[in-house]
Amino acid sequence: QDNKDQQNKDQDKKEQDNKDQENKDQDKKEQDNKDQEKKEQDKKEPKEKKPNESKEQAIKNLDAINGDEEKVLLKVNRKKGNQKKKSKTKDW
Repeated sequence: QDNKDQQNKDQDKKEQDNKDQENKDQDKKEQDNKDQEKKEQDKKEPKEKKPNESKEQAIKNLDAINGDEEKVLLKVNRKKGNQKKKSKTKDW
């Protein structure tokens, strides 16, 4: 009886794993399709947008990312500083 239960559980797990894999594959296909459509859409659209705007936006995005990374680094350095004796020299 115990052996049968174990076999049923194993079978259920295999089926679940298969479903999960199918779902992942499906999601990936849909994402690929969206990416492909976006590429084609970009080709069709005339490039009348101001290139400066997108450049400025990219710079803003990078600044935001850098700001976040800086905050993380400061936190990490603070933790390091608390763990060891405070030294006058900066280790970055």
